[in-house]
Amino acid sequence: MTKPLQDIGILLAVAAIYAVACVSPTVYFDNGGTVCTGMRFGTPIGWMALLFGWIPPFTVAWAANPVFLVALVLFGVRKYTAASVAAGVAVALAATTPLLLFVGARGLEVGYVLWQSSFIVLLLGSLWSRRRDNSTTQDAVDMDALE
Repeated sequence: MTKPLQDIGILLAVAAIYAVACVSPTVYFDNGGTVCTGMRFGTPIGWMALLFGWIPPFTVAWAANPVFLVALVLFGVRKYTAASVAAGVAVALAATTPLLLFVGARGLEVGYVLWQSSFIVLLLGSLWSRRRDNSTTQDAVDMDALE
């Protein structure tokens, strides 16, 4: 398989995982609905978390999304080292989500796992593509030395 097709495969896998995360339950807070003391969160699905996650106390984990977008763009233009760094930062930011368990969340759901997995797949894909490009470049340099 050629390099562009491999990159497209990685991007499609990442996009598919992220898309499924957007329609899956993310974090369990309570049973939902309203009570006399105010609104309850329930278990929001991914797209709701994406739309409203910038509201504290979710801000740090939510910040993984724009960093992830930057990583996707960098990967798309074959800046694999920069994409690896950005994807690593996204993984680290998303890894703060379990801290929500200390501010009212009662559990993490499959949407969180898929969301975090999409970042990890992009990170691993970026590292693999970077290594692949470095070995291809080294092979070209070796061939030039033989001539």
